[in-house]
Amino acid sequence: MKLGILLCDNVNQTLRTQYGDYSTMFATLLQQTNTPLKLVFYEVHKGVYPKDLDECDAYLSTGSRYSVYDDLPWIDELVNFVRRLYDAQIGLVGICFGHQLIAHALGGKVALSYNGWGLGISTAQIINKKPWMSPELPLVGLIVSHQDQVIALPANSQVILANDFCPYSAIQVGNHFLGFQGHPEFTVEFSSALMDYRQDIIDPSRLAQGKKTLDKVADSQSIALWIVNFLQQTVKARKPTLYDLIK
Repeated sequence: MKLGILLCDNVNQTLRTQYGDYSTMFATLLQQTNTPLKLVFYEVHKGVYPKDLDECDAYLSTGSRYSVYDDLPWIDELVNFVRRLYDAQIGLVGICFGHQLIAHALGGKVALSYNGWGLGISTAQIINKKPWMSPELPLVGLIVSHQDQVIALPANSQVILANDFCPYSAIQVGNHFLGFQGHPEFTVEFSSALMDYRQDIIDPSRLAQGKKTLDKVADSQSIALWIVNFLQQTVKARKPTLYDLIK
């Protein structure tokens, strides 16, 4: 599967030297699935896009320091691209900003959360079980780092994961769009360093709470498999093999 990674930001230079950029993080995460993938990276925050939608079999949109409702030309362009993917029935998985982007682009609503910063490892309940959720998990723990949240769902949505802090922790829209508020690509070490980097803009008590959660288990590898399973499902639905057509 040829997977296009829509890069919506860069890791800040201070942390990038030690932990790598988002492209490295996602390459490392997806390699752990042992799935034959060809990754192609597009710096959409700099206006770089595939020549046409079918340049890749499916896409993944990364996190960003920006908000999806920011009045920026590159975000407007990205919103239009996401809508085109949806209309073309091409699979997309959104992570954090990318998750919120899906909701925003398709008629939902994203806003600054009254709950404040989501930090550290957050555990969510599975609300809807799907065939692509293999391996099975009783609960899902993922590293989070966000202030914005999806507060209203677009049409044709299902809640996949939820908790009290973030009721729409993961959503599926139609059969080919999937969003996770959490970051399977983040390591515990990077999460801790990112909290330290942002300590001037985060309430100290919330920062301490976030740090304390980092001894929990993050289900990053399992979620990486879920992502690949989901996208393979979307590719198969759109481009069935000869075997699929005759069986």
